Amino acid sequence: MGLPPCSAATGAYCKARAKLPEPFLRHLTYQVGREVEDPAPAAWRWHNRRTLLVDGSTCTMPDTPENQAAYPQQRGQSRGLGFPMIRLVVLLTFATATIVGCAFGPFKGKQTGETALFRQLFDQLRAGDVIVADRYYCSYSMIALLIQQGVDVVFRMHQIRYYDFRRGQRLGHDDHIVEWERPQRPTWMDPATYAATPETLSVRELRFNVDNPGFRTREIIVATTLLDDRAYSREDIAKLYEHCWQAAWERGLCPRQISFAGTVQMLEAFRVLLLATDQRMLICRQMFLAIATHEVGDRPGRVEPRCIKRRQGNQCPILRMPRSQAEYAIVGYSGVTPTRLAQSIIEEVERRNVFSPKTAQVRQVEGARRSGPVVGSPTRSHGPRFKATHLSDLKSQTLATFAERMEVPFSPDPFVFPYSELPGGLANIHKRLEEAVFAAYG
Repeated sequence: MGLPPCSAATGAYCKARAKLPEPFLRHLTYQVGREVEDPAPAAWRWHNRRTLLVDGSTCTMPDTPENQAAYPQQRGQSRGLGFPMIRLVVLLTFATATIVGCAFGPFKGKQTGETALFRQLFDQLRAGDVIVADRYYCSYSMIALLIQQGVDVVFRMHQIRYYDFRRGQRLGHDDHIVEWERPQRPTWMDPATYAATPETLSVRELRFNVDNPGFRTREIIVATTLLDDRAYSREDIAKLYEHCWQAAWERGLCPRQISFAGTVQMLEAFRVLLLATDQRMLICRQMFLAIATHEVGDRPGRVEPRCIKRRQGNQCPILRMPRSQAEYAIVGYSGVTPTRLAQSIIEEVERRNVFSPKTAQVRQVEGARRSGPVVGSPTRSHGPRFKATHLSDLKSQTLATFAERMEVPFSPDPFVFPYSELPGGLANIHKRLEEAVFAAYG
């Protein structure tokens, strides 16, 4: 066709991928999750209900000005050393482990917590769903809003909420129903929504122990809106929260019992055969049987030490200054040595003050000083004091220019310059600068 061969570089692919809008990717993720979850058989579900796990996390992003503006880094990190932080909350299905909802936002700021992001996902919930979450989501307002949508919850009890199993309607050992009273209106909730919430909520509280060796938690208190103890026993809810409810399924393999890595390997192995044959249904049936052999080992209560066996060897040290400073500390800024940089800073400050009459007077006094005794004592005449004042001003401007170039803190007072806060890699630069300033101004 007269066209050049395709390039092996990945630049075109990366550019095309960057043009994909975020709403399209989110819609595609939701669509795949729904198409996988909806046809799931009843044996895969907990009590034949769609059960969703809600959880949040944080992750870092590439350190670009755009990401820093939208997702600022943590306050404790210096500029140029940290990475932008993003917070995200997902809705994960228990039956098929697919994502049917995701919300993300900055790591810090108002209304950027996990509960605020979770409220953005209410439109992805359906009546009859069961939400499982940790204690961070266990609040009166959150439960009331979910009940209005016909959703049941299984939350771990918040640590500040008081409970007493001697009170309320007793259902069994460590299992009762109590009434929660409505607290004051949260700042994020508008008055109309607050007025629509009930004054009291019937909540079932139950307690169970964790006897697995190596687990930090020994006792778990769960708050749930599943009030029927005959349909939802205490043991079923405990297994659901512990993620051990899969062991109760009697037939077939659920998706969580099949290795994801093994499935990907089988798909890749059968890919060429599926494209080259017309009997795809027969090949798919054989492929599914092969995938079913990649079963994940049943290891309930697995405990692993948080240690590594393989030595890491000589690891590179952690970057403790902006990369531009670290590169300069090694080879100099644009190939310029520290001494030359100090001289260029001094020359820049002098050019900035070349038309200043004060600088001219300082130069005259400086010429007299070189041929006479050392001056600058406050007990001497007006000239030396005048000279010392303006030399300090030049020193201050020199240090300020140095701080601006190296992106380090600076105090207007030249005698309170925070040298101790400079990273260790700038010690050589600072030493050469002091030597140059002393040689120029004394």
